[in-house]
Amino acid sequence: MFLLSLLTGCNPTASGGCCSEGACIDSVSDIFCVGIGGNYLGNSISCQDTSCQEPMAGACCLEDGSCQENMQNTCESMNGTFVGELTVCASNTCRGACCDKDGQCSEKSMGECSASGSNYQGDGTSCDTTSCVGACCNESGDCAIVTQEACQGSYLGDGTTCEPNPCAGACCDTSGACTVMTEQDCSGIYDGNGTTCDDTSCRGACCASDGLCTFSSVTDCQLLGGTYEGVGVACDPNPCFTGPLAACCITGQCSLTSATECATNGGTFQADITSCDIAFCPQTIGACCRGSVCIMTFASQCQGDGNTFVGEGSACSSNTCIP
Repeated sequence: MFLLSLLTGCNPTASGGCCSEGACIDSVSDIFCVGIGGNYLGNSISCQDTSCQEPMAGACCLEDGSCQENMQNTCESMNGTFVGELTVCASNTCRGACCDKDGQCSEKSMGECSASGSNYQGDGTSCDTTSCVGACCNESGDCAIVTQEACQGSYLGDGTTCEPNPCAGACCDTSGACTVMTEQDCSGIYDGNGTTCDDTSCRGACCASDGLCTFSSVTDCQLLGGTYEGVGVACDPNPCFTGPLAACCITGQCSLTSATECATNGGTFQADITSCDIAFCPQTIGACCRGSVCIMTFASQCQGDGNTFVGEGSACSSNTCIP
């Protein structure tokens, strides 16, 4: 009995993980953890949520190109770049390929490369495997592989390519149809350079016969038997409902919706109330999971990371908050 009390403390529900000598012990009390010289992670925090491994030193590249072997936090405090745990300093650890605007490559430190206005390709990179030319998009949307200096448009970066064409993208017209073209030629909504019609669905408001609005592609809208309102048309405010809107209460919050939309979202519709200023939307308490601990409270009080409101009118039981 004494050992059980030591492991769980006075409250058997107040337990968590404990880091001790690089290993993690799960479901113990803070008293037990401190007693063995460990670091208590907190109530309801399990060993699956963290790592007890001690950080290891590694190579750190400083701005002047020199290399030191430090812990990551020490490296970052010196404005250095941490290469990784257990890495070591070698002759080329903190040097890499440096591309100048003429497309010439030389191996320098990051500081030396930046000081010359050139593009540093990363620690440990080599000119043998680095391309110092890249894709250039001109105003007409054509793409060419040139040096940064020779680019008369938008230079996308060393090593970038023109396949697939990064200078054109998906264009959605008002009917919801998609075509890949340049931004200059697009008279609809342009999704951005490099996008394809596979990347976008040209979505917009789709109105069902009952006034319910969904945000979908023109194809999906037609399959649902709805009316497509156009690319980019939002569902809020609802463009589908032409009749009077009324108060809809959801978890104590009021919004003006149709009766169908309110019911779909699990709300309580007040047909004779057309303003939220005079609507009465009382909150009802329910079960709130804070990790594995369950309390009864309002939805507004069950917010934040790790908290889950089960629902108004729900109750706490022994397995309510067990995943």
